[in-house]
Amino acid sequence: MRTAVPGTILLLLSTTAVIAASGARIESGVVLMPNETLVAPAGPVAAPKPAPKPAPRPTPRYSREEVRSDTYAPSSRSVCINCGVVTSIDEGDTRWEVRVQFDDGSRETLRYYERPRLRVGDAVHLEDGRLLRD
Repeated sequence: MRTAVPGTILLLLSTTAVIAASGARIESGVVLMPNETLVAPAGPVAAPKPAPKPAPRPTPRYSREEVRSDTYAPSSRSVCINCGVVTSIDEGDTRWEVRVQFDDGSRETLRYYERPRLRVGDAVHLEDGRLLRD
């Protein structure tokens, strides 16, 4: 049992009494102060519906004349956008860096984990992200 210090009043109030004294009210388990309104009732919220999956694209059907037997064929144009020359091969911290200058004047650096089997001056073409010697 607790004893109060002389000259003080020991007052025990329940939570409900405090809420009632402040003018607050409880609505759907939420304490609302005067002039507050509960917009959405508390409770389980439905998960949003997943976005519909796009329809799969149809597989193109080519005639035999349109299908090439190889993926790289020299074009009849004077500039091949995938053709170039190895300008440098440098060993980095964790990778080998191969710099290529393409026939259209652009430059690109490709990185390999192992030393590539290319030499400076090799004519190459880029196919599927890999350099292949011509």
